[in-house]
Amino acid sequence: MAERDLITTLIQRARRHRDGQTLLGPGDDGAFVQGMPGGMVVSTDSYFEGSHYQSNWLDPETLGQRCLNAALSDLAAMGALPRFYTLALNLNGHESDDFIERLGLGLGRSAQEYKVDLVGGDLTQSTNQGLILTVMGTPLQGRILRRSGAKVGDEIWVSGQLGASAAAVALLKTNPKDRTGLTDGFRQVNPRIVLGTTLSRMGIASAGLDISDGLILDLYRLCRASKCGAQIDRRSLPIDPHVHRIADQLNEPIDRYVLYGGEDYELLFCVPPAMTEALNDVSDATSVRLSRIGVITSTGTVMDQSGTLLPERGWDPFKEL
Repeated sequence: MAERDLITTLIQRARRHRDGQTLLGPGDDGAFVQGMPGGMVVSTDSYFEGSHYQSNWLDPETLGQRCLNAALSDLAAMGALPRFYTLALNLNGHESDDFIERLGLGLGRSAQEYKVDLVGGDLTQSTNQGLILTVMGTPLQGRILRRSGAKVGDEIWVSGQLGASAAAVALLKTNPKDRTGLTDGFRQVNPRIVLGTTLSRMGIASAGLDISDGLILDLYRLCRASKCGAQIDRRSLPIDPHVHRIADQLNEPIDRYVLYGGEDYELLFCVPPAMTEALNDVSDATSVRLSRIGVITSTGTVMDQSGTLLPERGWDPFKEL
């Protein structure tokens, strides 16, 4: 398939939502979007084969959906409503026409679900297959949730369950063909858009971010931005049940996945104690499990409930964990 046909096919499949503010979408040298009242949040993420995934781990539809959902998680972390995205797609030259069709279908499924408009991008051939996604969103009532803002005494909360993605990757490295529910934690990403926008709009959270590189490493980032420390209770961590099964199967400690693994794409956020009751209402309204896992301190470090220092480690593409 020629480049022009590849682009046409991809746009037809991936552009499943049209935003009313898009005056000119794909097809010109650039998109033309009307100004956004209240500003815009912009984030870029890259996903390359060999570094972030292996082609035999994901079918093309799942790859497209997972990558866009993971990128949208950054908007959720800042309390922004998704509006637009661009895609730079690198192909290694071995993909079939069916790959483009199915990748576009996966992207389109996510775009339709979260009402995000594909407004442009790029297509090129390179050694490694990869997707570079830029997502743009608008904060509700002009409010955004930042990493800075946490105060001593604030409670530390997380959404959902932890460790399933990192544990699934460890299992896939030993058995790339595994298609059991044990590896769904890697394939399925659910950006917490409704939760993030609610926390920001209602002013419940003082600081927050999404867990992309590991609970502890991302918590250190929040603490550094807020000039504080943290103490977590490891007994309160909401661990996905698949983690225990995979850890037993691979004879690995669960800390490797739960504390330092990454790619949970859950929200990690801080809440003043006076807001706890309101947070319980948010959990009920959004049907998202929320767990209190610790408290903000003045130490500048991250410790567990016994006072043991937790090292600043997590997923780093430039070195082994």
